[in-house]
Amino acid sequence: GATVTKISGKGAPDILVRYRGAQGRPWAFEVKSATGQRTAAQQLTGWPIIRTVDEALRAIGVEGR
Repeated sequence: GATVTKISGKGAPDILVRYRGAQGRPWAFEVKSATGQRTAAQQLTGWPIIRTVDEALRAIGVEGR
């Protein structure tokens, strides 16, 4: 039920997630590996970081798969 759009760019989040169709609230996230760090541009924006699918689901209010 979620739509994910890649939108990356300098200082921009990596993805935009919309849950429950066009009426759903949009979330913007940085996607990082387990040890990935923010770039200098990302430190200025403070977008939330997700590292796993489970983290992403929790962030948008979906528990478990």
